[in-house]
Amino acid sequence: MGLKYGERLRRRNYVPPPPPPQNLKFVKDCETIVERYLPELLEEIEGIAEGGNFDVRSLKALVLTLNVGGCSAVAINGKYTRDGKTLFGRNYDFFPSFRKFIEVYRTSPADGLSSIACTDIFVGREDGVNEAGLAIAAAYVGFTEFRPGIIFTLALRGVLDHCHDVDEAIMFLKNIPHPHNINFLVADSSGGIAIIEANPKKVRVKRLKEFGAITNHFQSKEMSIYENSSMRPESSIDRLNNLRNWFNRKNKLVGIEDLKLVLSDRKNGVCQYNEKDRRWVEPIFTLWSWVTRVGKRNIQLAEGAPNRARYKPYSF
Repeated sequence: MGLKYGERLRRRNYVPPPPPPQNLKFVKDCETIVERYLPELLEEIEGIAEGGNFDVRSLKALVLTLNVGGCSAVAINGKYTRDGKTLFGRNYDFFPSFRKFIEVYRTSPADGLSSIACTDIFVGREDGVNEAGLAIAAAYVGFTEFRPGIIFTLALRGVLDHCHDVDEAIMFLKNIPHPHNINFLVADSSGGIAIIEANPKKVRVKRLKEFGAITNHFQSKEMSIYENSSMRPESSIDRLNNLRNWFNRKNKLVGIEDLKLVLSDRKNGVCQYNEKDRRWVEPIFTLWSWVTRVGKRNIQLAEGAPNRARYKPYSF
């Protein structure tokens, strides 16, 4: 898979983004951990480097350590939706300069589950759904500690490739070492929903029966002590409150079009469009948005901020 993809990148004269300034020992320590839990992903990275004629050390440094992105995700149990299917929605927010690295991946590993997912970082994934009916998304949380571990994009890829339901995703995410703070939201076709708040020292799981949402801060008191709130996007609390208010004020069952509206709403929803934060070098945009009925082998994807881009169907 990596070799073929690397060859495609080379034909397109693709230039990967520069790796973060991590020292070689840190990268090697991360590589050792990934080799223990997800060795096939290291093979894929090496294949991309060979096929694309990229420097393998720089590519590993990039894929194993890149760690930012401000995002929102929401799941609604089927008891509260119009067609009885659990709904899942996701906005990915980051710098517009990364648009050129974004792709949609249909992945069918020989020894794993097929999936459709979005990312800007090759082998890793930022969010997606797999053939078993599991949906997952991650959201960055500010941190003070950055240890060697499995970066969240690779952890999410591991879930998509190997986990069939929320229980398996929780077990996987609890058992791997996390290098820094991160939120995961997972949902499955049986109606299971869970938020996993992860840190190098601790992982907290909250199962939900009706509704779950994550943005870019820890919601539990026990995990908030690990958060570096100075790195929190200014809109994080407002986006979470907007999602909660949207769900709580409903007077009827929720449909997928309702979910699109809250993801597209800049004022009372979670869409980020030219949002300026004094700490970032660029304004923040929603770079993609998708919704799905969990258990279906398709998503509806907006290729850009959903207040401007239309949702289009993608299947796998």
